[in-house]
Amino acid sequence: YHHDHLFVPANDAERAVELLTQLAEESRVATCSSEEIDCPGESNEDAQIWEGLMPLHIEKIVDHTNSIFNLPFKVGSKQISIEQDIEARRRPAFGVAAGDDLKEGCDLTEHDSITGAVLWDGAVVASSLLERCSNVDSTHRFQDQLDPRGKVVVELGCGCSSVPSQVAATLGAKRVLLTDLWCIVDTDILRRNIERNGLSDNVDLLPHKWGDTIPAELSDAQLILAADCIYDLSLVKPLLSSISNIMAAAKENGIVCVALVTFDVSIGRHKAYALFEQEAHARFESVEILDEDDISRDDLATESVKAYILVGLKVRD
Repeated sequence: YHHDHLFVPANDAERAVELLTQLAEESRVATCSSEEIDCPGESNEDAQIWEGLMPLHIEKIVDHTNSIFNLPFKVGSKQISIEQDIEARRRPAFGVAAGDDLKEGCDLTEHDSITGAVLWDGAVVASSLLERCSNVDSTHRFQDQLDPRGKVVVELGCGCSSVPSQVAATLGAKRVLLTDLWCIVDTDILRRNIERNGLSDNVDLLPHKWGDTIPAELSDAQLILAADCIYDLSLVKPLLSSISNIMAAAKENGIVCVALVTFDVSIGRHKAYALFEQEAHARFESVEILDEDDISRDDLATESVKAYILVGLKVRD
């Protein structure tokens, strides 16, 4: 492991960031053509160096040094509070050591740390969108799609925090189902977070590995939430398969199902983001990218978060 710093005169900071971002993008384009995206193992050393490059000055919402995170806005009269497992984030998952083969249910990122242990900014932005669109006076252009009140809401990859789901439940969703790997939905910290916010009677926990057959309980979903699930190249297609399969099951039941996908791009997983864009447009009839006006909020840093609304399934060969 190594850590480098680059110092530039303060007056040149903006230009320096532009150049670094340009280098990262040029590397991504050079090594991440549409043909190579389907072959995640084919990347060169330079691409790996630049892949994680991001400027340190980007303002963040979630503090990963604090074990308790309070949502920076109220949900009705309620303040949502979340416990983060900071120590777990610093450990490989399931006892994986560097150089070990991946164990069942373990993704590439989990060679370095347990995923789902802490909260990321994309989940906060998703929660904010749900809260804004539930307001009866809201003029948000996606209010009909993102208002969770009275809907069956499913979260994929809820992690230990499940903030978007908890916000949906607090706002009056008809039913809320939290899904993730069994090793996550069975953790004490997830249950503590649900109890912390008084939602034990309002949500159900279900194990589901992306790409597997979806549980029957998800077949009447009206709103799918997937926050900060786009980070490993190998997991993008399985995640979108689960979204597609839930939508297809809902359609058979005469239900129009919409998916909200948010993720924080400051972690620099550019190949995964590119594959998500490619696959989303191939699978869904409508892929709406929310702009800054859609997601911005007072005192909420949103510049590094991307948000997409996926609607309707394309017929695939």
